[in-house]
Amino acid sequence: MQINNISINIPNIVHTINDPNRAVGTLLEEIPTDIGRSYAGYKRGGIIEGAEKLRKEVMAAVVWMFGIRAFNFLGNKFCENILKIPMDIDYSNAKDGNDAIRNSAEFLTGKLKNSPFDTSELAKYKDKYKGLNPEVLIKKIKGAKQVTSVLAVALNCIAMGIVLPKVNQAMTRKKIAKMKAENQKKSDNIKDKNISFKGSLLNKFVFNVENNNTFRLIATDIPMIAGRVGTSRNQYEGFENGFIDGASIYFYNFSAGHIQKLLRKVTSTPDIPPVIAQTISNADENTLNSIFNKLKENPNPTCLADIIEDKNLIHEIFDKGTYGKIGKINRFVKSDDLKEITFDVISFFNHIQKSATPDEPLFKNESVNLELIKKVTKNTNNKNALFLAVGLIISILGLAVIIPKTAFWITKLRTGKDEFTGTMEVDNKDNA
Repeated sequence: MQINNISINIPNIVHTINDPNRAVGTLLEEIPTDIGRSYAGYKRGGIIEGAEKLRKEVMAAVVWMFGIRAFNFLGNKFCENILKIPMDIDYSNAKDGNDAIRNSAEFLTGKLKNSPFDTSELAKYKDKYKGLNPEVLIKKIKGAKQVTSVLAVALNCIAMGIVLPKVNQAMTRKKIAKMKAENQKKSDNIKDKNISFKGSLLNKFVFNVENNNTFRLIATDIPMIAGRVGTSRNQYEGFENGFIDGASIYFYNFSAGHIQKLLRKVTSTPDIPPVIAQTISNADENTLNSIFNKLKENPNPTCLADIIEDKNLIHEIFDKGTYGKIGKINRFVKSDDLKEITFDVISFFNHIQKSATPDEPLFKNESVNLELIKKVTKNTNNKNALFLAVGLIISILGLAVIIPKTAFWITKLRTGKDEFTGTMEVDNKDNA
């Protein structure tokens, strides 16, 4: 019973981890990374370096993952409550998908009547903007979102690159001073070896801040690294900060995806979100019969409507694939994302056909073989869940073990010392 329950929940678990609107996947990498780096610092520099590394990683992680959204949230609240501008609308690029801002503004002002979109999320703004010029409201929304997005990124970068490192270093100085005072009381002869201390571009920017989680993280990374290097206490600490944070960009944002892609290619596993595969396998027999019969007639469909007659099924597929954004007037969905979902679904159908064998044919007595479809779906979902886990584990090893150990090893080669660079005695000529 327990095994079946775990299997059933796999699509939802993977769906949650991959949700770009949440930080679950990053958090799964972040927690063991913080522990691993703090432990590596503790092994090299004792409690002083271990504690500073832990504070640095935890404080930075909170601001890195949630800072931009938090600053953006405060900016949106200010614009809504003080400036009376509706902000619960995605910043959209009409060239790449639906024009969420224009559609929402025209609906709120009353110009767009009998909207084909789901307008439920705009109910809280009911009648507040009726009769206004939609073009004026569009300009206000875009302007407010541009200002709040730029400020959110700027404040986040200042916090991560300057404020947090300075606060952390001050805490280390205070801790060292306290330890020295305590040790002096115990014995003047006791010394701790670690205690020595010496326009369109704007539109693209705002669009990515609002809609691209990877961009939000990297936008903070680059100035954060510059800030951490600039506030380092010596050149060796500066090198470690630059090397560790720079190398981490790949492991945080790209390595898990690249590993999953490679594993899928090697094992010929379809790249389809497990919740969509599960939705397809749960469709009724008549619907699935129709789909695979139409695939016989049209092996290379260009859209889902070519092979799926059930409009509710098509909507559910796109709803799962866009994390609930499809069809909502105030949410932006890229056309390329819809094309990718379509391609993935059609590839999955073709994979099911290729998985059929004489012993397990696609059709039995002119009716689709539901057991084969469920078997292929379960196997595909289990593989994709496994590949996600492997990708996360390798990313964590890179972040928590390989990168810090490499940085410490290089520092030891350069200095001949295996100690905390933040409290390392450095000659002025070395630090020039």
